[in-house]
Amino acid sequence: MRKLLVVQCAVAVLLPLAPASGAEWQAGIAAVKITPDGPIRMAGYAQRNRPSEGVVADLYAKVLALTDSRGERAVWITTDLIGLRGAVTEHILRRVMERTGLRRRQLLINSSHTHTGPAIADSDVVAYNLNDEAAGVLRAYRQTLEDRIVATV
Repeated sequence: MRKLLVVQCAVAVLLPLAPASGAEWQAGIAAVKITPDGPIRMAGYAQRNRPSEGVVADLYAKVLALTDSRGERAVWITTDLIGLRGAVTEHILRRVMERTGLRRRQLLINSSHTHTGPAIADSDVVAYNLNDEAAGVLRAYRQTLEDRIVATV
């Protein structure tokens, strides 16, 4: 259902830009599970002083890649996270650009702003007063997250 929604949104936004005749678009979609493997601090739970206690629903990163009739490409990445800080976003996109040859203007990344996902930013270490062990879990998850997103694109 989520894949269908992503495709419908992309078509609604991009269809008016397509030439009226002879236009051929190519699209590819992919998804990767980004649910943490174990307990981790949750984003948006400032009053909570302990890590997650289980999984109700898995979290995903989803990718929609489009190519228009002129060969122009664009990639839209979505994540089931509260958000991604600029430094994390730029690091992911830089790795994608190095691996794919795409330029920054061809990439879009956004998050669903869910409060049922993990904290991932270095600022969360301070905001949640995490000890060294919890901070290490957060940073290891962020690396895994970045690797999975880049590989999926």
